[in-house]
Amino acid sequence: MLENQKDNLIFGLDIGTRTIIGIVGYKLENEFVLVASEVIEHESRAMVDGQIHDILAVARSAKKVKESLEAKIGSQLKEVSIAAAGRVLKTVKVNVSQEFNEVETINNFMIKGLELQGIHEAKKQISNDDSEGGENGYLYVGHSVINYYLNKYAIANLEEQRGQEIGADILATFLPKVVVESLYTVMDKIGLKVINITLEPIAAMNAVIPSNLRLLNLALVDIGAGTSDIAITQKGSVTAYGMIPLAGDEITEKIIHTYLVDFDTGENIKQQLSNETIEFIDIIGISHEIESKHIHKVIRKNVEQIGEEIANKIIDLNGGNSPNAVFCVGGASQTPYITEILADRLALPIERVSIRSSQHATMVIDDKKEIEGPESITPLGICLTTIAKKENDYMNIMVNGKMVELLHTKNLTVEDAVIAIGLDHKEIISVRGKTLMFKLNGERVRIKGEPGVQPRILLNNESASLESLISEGDELEIHPAQNGQDGQADMLSLIARCGLEKDQANIIANNKLVDISYIIKNGDEITIESNIKKEEVKEEAKKEPEKKEIHILVNGDVVSIPQDPEPVVITIFDHIDFDLSTPKGNIVIKHNGQRAVYTDILKDGDRVEVYWD
Repeated sequence: MLENQKDNLIFGLDIGTRTIIGIVGYKLENEFVLVASEVIEHESRAMVDGQIHDILAVARSAKKVKESLEAKIGSQLKEVSIAAAGRVLKTVKVNVSQEFNEVETINNFMIKGLELQGIHEAKKQISNDDSEGGENGYLYVGHSVINYYLNKYAIANLEEQRGQEIGADILATFLPKVVVESLYTVMDKIGLKVINITLEPIAAMNAVIPSNLRLLNLALVDIGAGTSDIAITQKGSVTAYGMIPLAGDEITEKIIHTYLVDFDTGENIKQQLSNETIEFIDIIGISHEIESKHIHKVIRKNVEQIGEEIANKIIDLNGGNSPNAVFCVGGASQTPYITEILADRLALPIERVSIRSSQHATMVIDDKKEIEGPESITPLGICLTTIAKKENDYMNIMVNGKMVELLHTKNLTVEDAVIAIGLDHKEIISVRGKTLMFKLNGERVRIKGEPGVQPRILLNNESASLESLISEGDELEIHPAQNGQDGQADMLSLIARCGLEKDQANIIANNKLVDISYIIKNGDEITIESNIKKEEVKEEAKKEPEKKEIHILVNGDVVSIPQDPEPVVITIFDHIDFDLSTPKGNIVIKHNGQRAVYTDILKDGDRVEVYWD
């Protein structure tokens, strides 16, 4: 079978802090058939917390893995799939808010704009904390919303709510570009072309938590040598990533200092903790044979500290709650007591915190038992991710006429492209113009601003949304949102409201005489008086026909209503913009401050308020 598959082999390489694991196999229908594997330890401390510190040293070790696998399969390897360590991901939590000029019905664009604001704030914060490369030195990976707020009160879902201020706690995750670039450099030095790159937590997820389980709120914990990496799933996707700088090395170092042994001996002792007795020689040359239960007591406090830190991080990433279950992978997940401690700290039944090894990997055939144990999950996941995607690690699309490169670790949407080009959240949210409020002859006047225009998104010349999926070579046009015009009033219209001609009015603004060119501002107090003498008024009154309409204030706006037939409260709906076809609660009508009925008679100067309760 292998001879027939040599052109279809998949090579996955997991470059860890302590070891490099290589796996070769091929796709058989929907499964991955493992053909060969190799594990080699780094020759020195070339890797620190998932980041390559000595490119040449890592390249030498990776070359050994490659050559060993080539000897086993009798074929040359030219392409490789790799993963960036979860421990190098940088996650930032920010709180953002957006205030509107008046009470608004919250729509999806407003919510997405708020989240976009959070991602930009997080990226700025992470760039300020780590000056390497600035904002352009990081690739956006994903984000999750911990809490939404409406008028400063926590709320589960903002859509269709009404309020004047929305807010959110956002958890955004980024990958330093230098990590990806160093991995590519190593692969280039050993003659391998990278055909797919993913993140280690995503790879592990693909191996042990298939997509149909991600509707559940689960935590994946990869306990390695230097760090413990965490990923959270719920609602069908990976929603948060995190890391704590405690893992297997903490246990090794405790053994080293207690029994006076070198690092390699300490690692060997740790790996034999399931045995009844352990034999070793210390650095003095003295031989020891110790019951493992005594070593368990020595390391217990360190294991408890690691377990407690992991549990606290899981709860933090999961919005303050424990998940439904925890899956542990990585070599150090076999540390005694770790699953029991996690279950206790997360208040979960012990069976809901389990170690996942190669036998739990979905869609993997390994008849030879080439590689087993929880350390096999990430390299198997790298190969499974390659099978599932069959896509390049980077995606190139055109956005507003410019080429944009996106890291392809998930299904990408228009929103990802918006984030990549740094589009400001204000260009996604259309804001109603500001309301103009002032007093006219002692009465409050309120003139609403105009509604804004939503952004227009075209994907390959067809209308799209922020959630629309994008593919290699797509062309995206984003026409930013436009804010509505502020409420405005001119003196001529106010003079007319007062029943005067412009040459008949004295205009006083804030106790100063002004002319009709005066621009009305918020908070102004305007007085418009007739400049006609009393005798002239009487003469004019005789000549003028009887008044044919009345003027009332509806929700602060002046509305003119014919006097014939006699106007009643229900008449106002013929003269105002108020949608009765879509009820939004109980309608409330107040007439001069009192509850009204539809047949109440209206008089000139009356005040009416209409709203949904």
